[in-house]
Amino acid sequence: MPPTFLGEYHRLDVGFAFEKGSPLTKAFQAAVNELIKNGTYARILKKWGTSASAIDTSRINPPEHT
Repeated sequence: MPPTFLGEYHRLDVGFAFEKGSPLTKAFQAAVNELIKNGTYARILKKWGTSASAIDTSRINPPEHT
């Protein structure tokens, strides 16, 4: 049986961790920002009913999380 998403209870920011100085950090950020720009990100969130959790841009070390 496939998993069932029951809805979003509380917005929770999600992040990805890379080793400090990793060349993947900026590449991953660029990839996420491209998904946002081309609409793929919005389609994924809509499919799972979590559009309210959308971010406008991917950030590295946002100030609210440091």
